[in-house]
Amino acid sequence: MKRSTKFALATVAALGVAAVAVPVVAQQGHMQHDGMMDGGMGMMAGGQSYAMVTFDTNKDGTLSPEEMTAGIQAELKTYDTDANGTL
Repeated sequence: MKRSTKFALATVAALGVAAVAVPVVAQQGHMQHDGMMDGGMGMMAGGQSYAMVTFDTNKDGTLSPEEMTAGIQAELKTYDTDANGTL
């Protein structure tokens, strides 16, 4: 596998992990701040992260490894305009 392809896949995987981790960390900080979850429609669309809304295809509230892999591959296709497997 080419070095650029490995780099692109690693970048997409890191973005996928960040898409899941950042809202969790933000929500934990919010809960520590006032002891309860915010029910408003803020940046996280009512507590739902982009990854959860987009990748959770069976809508069970959890992301399986298969859902994450499929979601990351779909994101790569969205941004890989020349379809060469790199960003």
